[in-house]
Amino acid sequence: MRYSGARFEVFNKANSKGINSNRFLSLYEDMDGVLWITTEDGGLTQYAHDRFKTYTTADGLPNAYVAKVRRAPDGDMLVMTPGQVVSRLRRERFEIVSGDPNSLDSDIGLEGPAGDIWHRVGSKLRRTRDGKTTFYSVPRGGLLFNQLYQDRQGRLWIGTLEHPKGELWMLNGEVMTRYSVRDGLPLANVLRFCEDHEGTMWFGTDRSGLVRFKDGRFTAYTTADGPSSNAIECIFEDREGTLWVGTRDNGITRVTRRVITTISEKDGARGRIFYPILEDRSGSVWFGFNGVNRLKDGKFTYFTIGRQPFGGHPSYGQVQSLCEDREGNVWVGDQQGLFRFENGRFIHDPRMTTGGMPNSMFQDSSGAFWLGFEGLLIRYHEGQARDFKMGDGLLGPVQPIYEDRKGRIWIGTYGGLAQYVDGRLIFLTEKDGPSSNRIRAIYEDADGVLWIGTYDGGLNRFKDGKFTSYTTREGMFSNGVFAILEDRRDNFWMSSNQGIYRVRKQQLNDFAEGKVKQIDSVSYGKADGMLNSECNGGRHPSAIKTRDGRMWFPTFHGIAVVDPDAVTFNDVPPPVVIEHVLLDREELSPEQPVEIRAGQDDLEIRYAGLSFIKPEHARFRYRLDGLKGDWVEAANRRVAYFTHLPPGSYTFRVIAANSDGVWNLEGAMISIDIIPPFWRTWWFAGLVAAIISAMAIAAYRLRVMKLERARALQQEFSRRLIQSQEKERKRIGAELHDSLGQSLVIIRNLSLMMRGRTEGGEEKDREIDEITAEASRALGEVKEISYNLRPYHLDRLGLARALESLVDKVSKACTIEFFADIDDTNSCFTKEEETGLYRIAQESLNNLVKHSGATRASLTLRRGERDVELTIRDNGRGFGLSDDQADSQRRGFGLIGISERARMLGGVHKIESEPGKGTTVTVRIALRDGRDE
Repeated sequence: MRYSGARFEVFNKANSKGINSNRFLSLYEDMDGVLWITTEDGGLTQYAHDRFKTYTTADGLPNAYVAKVRRAPDGDMLVMTPGQVVSRLRRERFEIVSGDPNSLDSDIGLEGPAGDIWHRVGSKLRRTRDGKTTFYSVPRGGLLFNQLYQDRQGRLWIGTLEHPKGELWMLNGEVMTRYSVRDGLPLANVLRFCEDHEGTMWFGTDRSGLVRFKDGRFTAYTTADGPSSNAIECIFEDREGTLWVGTRDNGITRVTRRVITTISEKDGARGRIFYPILEDRSGSVWFGFNGVNRLKDGKFTYFTIGRQPFGGHPSYGQVQSLCEDREGNVWVGDQQGLFRFENGRFIHDPRMTTGGMPNSMFQDSSGAFWLGFEGLLIRYHEGQARDFKMGDGLLGPVQPIYEDRKGRIWIGTYGGLAQYVDGRLIFLTEKDGPSSNRIRAIYEDADGVLWIGTYDGGLNRFKDGKFTSYTTREGMFSNGVFAILEDRRDNFWMSSNQGIYRVRKQQLNDFAEGKVKQIDSVSYGKADGMLNSECNGGRHPSAIKTRDGRMWFPTFHGIAVVDPDAVTFNDVPPPVVIEHVLLDREELSPEQPVEIRAGQDDLEIRYAGLSFIKPEHARFRYRLDGLKGDWVEAANRRVAYFTHLPPGSYTFRVIAANSDGVWNLEGAMISIDIIPPFWRTWWFAGLVAAIISAMAIAAYRLRVMKLERARALQQEFSRRLIQSQEKERKRIGAELHDSLGQSLVIIRNLSLMMRGRTEGGEEKDREIDEITAEASRALGEVKEISYNLRPYHLDRLGLARALESLVDKVSKACTIEFFADIDDTNSCFTKEEETGLYRIAQESLNNLVKHSGATRASLTLRRGERDVELTIRDNGRGFGLSDDQADSQRRGFGLIGISERARMLGGVHKIESEPGKGTTVTVRIALRDGRDE
């Protein structure tokens, strides 16, 4: 059986490979942490690295019954089998060391903490120390080996089976001392021994329970005191100081120091359910139910209050509140009114109007007496009473009344927290910060911080006008805070329906300041000595701290008295272990890295924090390094689940804290490798990426080819269209020049020949002159049209002269002052290319004259080593349109033709313009190899 603090786990033949028998006898852990387990019929079982292995007679054991196991000084394992045969394990086989029962080395012996080796030899004891051997005679007969024990002081304790009256011997140095029933030893045989960390000796007996030997006195604990059986088989103290007692017939008992004692009917108190409790100035403790108990000098006295209920039966919860005034009078409030203790009895005092059963009574530093009821608050001072009712600002039933160090009066109600200021009540409710309006406790610490307990909203801290709330979500044991008491170590002790619990005040302050995210609370209940874990509150005082530092809490079964000085702080960080790893419900070794392959999805990791002092309050955090996210607050949960983890390498880490909030930050860890399926490997991803890239490149190239083909077709179409246009222009120009132009020349010449030859005289000559003039104008227009359609300069004089003529012609037709600077480029272009470049210049100048509003303009044609650049610049109005507007405007300006012609010439064009700063059109055409030739 293995216990983790949360559960017992069974290892047997059915579920654990390597175990041969379920009849185990004893456990032994060697210095390497290997566990050796003896059996009655299965040999010696070893547990190491999460695996069992059993050595049997096939491995050299003389017998399958192994009685004892120890480690020799040289590191070999020694075992004892029937007949006191000792065998040694060497190189995975056992060799017999001794087999003679009369031999001095016929058993393994007891090794004491000081290095002494003890053996039982017949009826004598042999001690070996530093190579020296000494024999001791034991009075009154024989011994059993397992009845020897040497403590840290070097004393040897000897139990006998020869005397049923019960005897125990102790050898201290050379002096043998006998203890018996006359010394307090119970009538039983002592079988087991244990020395705890304080040096106290514990003995297990065969029929009289557990015995403690401390300060020279024996104290016996039987089933009436807590052990589950009086037949003790083994005793063990763990690293945290907890004592574990194994019994013969009723399981295991855990022994811890009792923190809580309960005062109840068995101690002489009358009644069972108690509510208000008070300590007066004499040190007497009063607590009420149906009547009042007084505990004075260890003696209980019961006092009735007024008349008894009808029929003489006690009424439930009759006494509501207790109070001691400044004169030392003890007051009781119940359903019959207010009573003052005087001359050994409680006398009804009618001076103050009660208004029912007061939940609380309080006298402040000014002498004013306060009474709190279900729907009424009374302040009685110097014979005058002031009532605060529900219609006067009171918000609910009154609970505690408290005065802080500054003399401020605070009233807790079921409608919020109120402060008495200048004769009125100022309330703070949930909308102002408290976690609940049901106030049950008020306490001010030495720093002036106000702490408010609620019925259902946890604890509240009120400092500098700001509330901080603490509930079970933040780590509180309960959301009920019926009373708040502070011990000498700055711990708060609080009561609730679930039990008593404590929290460190410093941790509460750290939480309020953002230094910690969670708080640690430790609870106490029936396992700690309470007869009933449900505490009572709502009637005041609901708990007290007496002058000796003890804390008293009324419960549904007696008064629970806590001694906070008896509470030890557990500063031992809990070891953290990973107990089980399950992958798709299949068990894996927690000591080996976890490897998860495709199709395996559900990973379960079970872990434990090995603290056995209130293990239910242990806390855990875990995280998966390599996966985004912070620590997971697992509270007391001891398992982590992961599903569908992405491929990668991870490290699972878990840390734990004990019940006092001491963390083991090193924790435990295990590596996890998620092996991706082939379709999620890097090479497969690379292959797919390569294929996709190749397909994308192919698609891109195909698209580019289509676009280039379409572009080429468009360019060819545009080239042929322009060529056909130029051809048509040339044809039309030639037709106009050669036919229509010649006809007009003939008409003009004929008109000139007819002048002076016709009858009619001067009048006819004027008509003929008009015909001649019209014919001349028509001829000029035909020549102009013919020139625009096909400038003859291109064919006769070349591009440069054609451009000079174009500029000269445009300048004469408008008021713009033109400048031209033209290099000789006659050998740079074909006739078609010269026409294209000329048309670009022609279109640009037309746009300039029509739209620019310029006063000056220039045309420059530069021939470089690799290109020819045409630049037309003006100082006109310019433009600064958006892209869409500019495109539309450019189309209106006829600039698309410029762009298309430049592209057909294998050049680029650029238009720069800005409102008020003119426009510049630049066309750059690369020279082809061999063009100059």
